[in-house]
Amino acid sequence: MTTELVHFDAARRELALASNIDEIKILRDKAEALRQYIRQQGASLEMQNQCAEIKLKAERKAGEMIKDDPDIRQGGSKFHDVTLNDYGITNLQSHRWQLEASVPEPILEQHIAEVKAKGEELTSIGVQRLAARLQRKEYIDQTLSMPTNKYRTIIIDPPWPIQKIEREVAITQQQMDYQTWDLDRIRDLPLPADDNCHLYLWTTQRYLPSSFSILQAWGFAYIFTMVWHKNGGFQPFNLPQYNCEFCLFGKKGDLPFLDTKDFFTCFNGGRREHSRKPIEFYELIKRVSPEPRIEIFSREKYDGFDQYGDETNRFENS
Repeated sequence: MTTELVHFDAARRELALASNIDEIKILRDKAEALRQYIRQQGASLEMQNQCAEIKLKAERKAGEMIKDDPDIRQGGSKFHDVTLNDYGITNLQSHRWQLEASVPEPILEQHIAEVKAKGEELTSIGVQRLAARLQRKEYIDQTLSMPTNKYRTIIIDPPWPIQKIEREVAITQQQMDYQTWDLDRIRDLPLPADDNCHLYLWTTQRYLPSSFSILQAWGFAYIFTMVWHKNGGFQPFNLPQYNCEFCLFGKKGDLPFLDTKDFFTCFNGGRREHSRKPIEFYELIKRVSPEPRIEIFSREKYDGFDQYGDETNRFENS
């Protein structure tokens, strides 16, 4: 084991001194070949991760160099005819390595340490997913200015990544009439929640299982599920009619209900336009959950609720 550690330390020093993509690519390929070999030989995960760490850091360093050299990124020019192919690097590898290079070094080191501490396998795809999460968070921070106030009651109906089925066109799918988000982007949304807060999370049949983990990721404990029973609903091909919607209730801290009289987890309410919730729901929440309140991704103004979203007046004239 001591001999292997000496070799790993030497490889790290060699990588730190490498000054061109050729050298880095050779070190990267050697580390990957060794990782695969010792894996086949049944070596410990610790040794495999030592190789994977060298490989990752080589990819990251190569990604930084590719990103900083416009001639390489553009495939060469008549003055500088070095291309990715000259280095034996594919366009896909270039994209992935530049993605890895976007992860700040302290965050990468923290990720590596956490993976090792959990006894998990260190992989390039894991770092690429980390980079994607960081980019989503940066996008959210830059484009979505959440209210600075903290709220004790939050209603949220996220723009789930679903498509709307128009009954006139049978089962032909058309895009939703508003922008949708993927699950990771929803999960990374920073909620303006007070330390003691009630959360009402509207979800769909398809995303009901994912909603539990999203609620937990936001820092809330799941308590119960509310069901909106409505007259009518759409019927997917070869499935029963969907005539209800689900709303998960989660709680943070210690915040009792204001009133529990006639507070039922299943309630009736007339069917309205797509994504538009029943008036009865808002009246109920005003009675049982305290101010200040906010509805996130709100599409209609209600007394007693602040609004957040880019379609807050969607149903103003309806």
